[in-house]
Amino acid sequence: PRFREATDNSNCGGEVVVDAELVAHPVLEMAKVVLAEANNVHVSEPVKNAFDTMQNRKSKHAIYVFCCILICITVILSTAIIFLGRQQPSNSLEGAEYSITPSFAPTTLSEKWLIEQINDLLPLSSQAAMGDFESPQYKAIAWLQKDRKLLYYPMERMLQRYALATFYFATSGPDKWAVSKFWLTHPDECNWYTTSDRTSICNADGLVSHLELKENGLYGSLPEDISLLSILEVIDFGSNSLVGE
Repeated sequence: PRFREATDNSNCGGEVVVDAELVAHPVLEMAKVVLAEANNVHVSEPVKNAFDTMQNRKSKHAIYVFCCILICITVILSTAIIFLGRQQPSNSLEGAEYSITPSFAPTTLSEKWLIEQINDLLPLSSQAAMGDFESPQYKAIAWLQKDRKLLYYPMERMLQRYALATFYFATSGPDKWAVSKFWLTHPDECNWYTTSDRTSICNADGLVSHLELKENGLYGSLPEDISLLSILEVIDFGSNSLVGE
């Protein structure tokens, strides 16, 4: 309530008279009612559902925007990595040089690196053959350099796979062999096809010890590279059309 204070010195003899105004003003009464009921507000179920729906939509929209941004970033990074990968060689092969024959330039850096690794261990005739893209030796290198596990092979395993691949190409494996199951396709050369009763052409150490392909349509000449299979115990190429020693 608001109070008014008036002093009438002539009529009241100096006494102070205080009159109270109307205490219960309509606007104030309404405010009191609103404040009193504020804690007892009840929101209907449809209103609650509408509010939840709005919140869910906002959350889904935020997630959608985040996913779109993430996808865009992934695409950009992938494109950049692919582009840089084509422009720059991998560190493991970087700086590799090829020096077998001046006139020969392998088509990929990995071929250069691979030839450099085994060059000194190859027969001289095989080193010279690397200059011919149609030679069994070059075809073997081109096949071997595609092996994803190449960098993890010990030198002995690398030479073994190269020697077998050279033998396969030199004896017309892709065109004339009667059976060439697993040759150059199975990751483990020990499981490549053989006409013997053995289940594997390798010994317990994973090195080729038996090379038997009787009556299998082999045609051509035996490459010197077969000498890289240093622990061969049995060789049987009977009833085939081969030349060489």
